[in-house]
Amino acid sequence: MKLTNVIISTVISLIVGVAVFYATKFYQTPKIGYVKVGVLMEKYQGIIDASKAFEADMKVAQSNLDTVKSRYIAFRKTKPSPSQIHQAEQELNEYQMKFSDDMGKRRSELSKPNIETINSYIADYGKKHHYKIILGATADGNILYAEEADDLTQIILQDLNEIYKKNKN
Repeated sequence: MKLTNVIISTVISLIVGVAVFYATKFYQTPKIGYVKVGVLMEKYQGIIDASKAFEADMKVAQSNLDTVKSRYIAFRKTKPSPSQIHQAEQELNEYQMKFSDDMGKRRSELSKPNIETINSYIADYGKKHHYKIILGATADGNILYAEEADDLTQIILQDLNEIYKKNKN
């Protein structure tokens, strides 16, 4: 009788243990983190360097635009015919639109690889550290509350800057 009770007790303990194991294994709270996107965009060295390159390109392009505008103003002082004025204004407007388009494309060319690097790194980080989801927090308030312990911004920023520094050298 005692042996039967021990066996039944052992089997029940084993069943309860297995049930608890599977319950905790399959019903764990998912690991969630977040990253402050604005901080990454402001402090990631790849973005900082891309912004400096864009500013340099912008100065050159702005100087060229200013030269075209000066020539237009000088041309207007020569008392051209209305049709010549119209043509010159059209050319100036086309140049300004091209300037805007070119600068927009240049900004995208410089920022796209950095954004892809950030997104790729965050995905790899999430997989490596078993995160179910990593959210991007913006100043618009898409995350209204989160515990500081779930903030991965500084860890990811530090890692990204170290990788960027190694790849740059």
